[in-house]
Amino acid sequence: MKTVKTKKNPCEKYELAITTYVLGEKTFIPKEELLEHLKTCDKCQSDLRNWQATYGTMRAREYDSRPEVKQRSEEFISQLTSGKLPACKVGPGEHIVNIEDETGHPAGLVWHQLGKNGKMTLAGLIQKTGLDEGMVRETLGWLGKEKKIIKIRNHKETFICLTEEEQKKADALR
Repeated sequence: MKTVKTKKNPCEKYELAITTYVLGEKTFIPKEELLEHLKTCDKCQSDLRNWQATYGTMRAREYDSRPEVKQRSEEFISQLTSGKLPACKVGPGEHIVNIEDETGHPAGLVWHQLGKNGKMTLAGLIQKTGLDEGMVRETLGWLGKEKKIIKIRNHKETFICLTEEEQKKADALR
């Protein structure tokens, strides 16, 4: 009886190592050895690219399934379909800013200072929050639209304070 010799695959020991390397796990062969092999082996380079693409797709699906990502995606699609995209072109190096994210945190700082200190002037809010005047004004616009603050004027100054309902919320947090 004649035995048939099969040619041994020289890349066999690297195949599993490529998978574990892509997954970020410890490989059973030294990483340096794997990287040296990858420099000269087209087949293993191709396997590495395929595994990276597969793993990237899996990670993207996992990321896309997160509720906050789904919500942002839905909001973006809604903007696309509702015509709420900017009328101006977004140039190279520019990006659309989510105003809620950018203004929400500073508005919280202003709200907390008003809750802690009662009625305050614009200058007092700038000093206590450490925000610049433009950002404080922007957050006041935000809080005003949300009906969380009121303005009080006398013949000299303008003061800002929380509405009675918002002040009760602020007091409950202390």
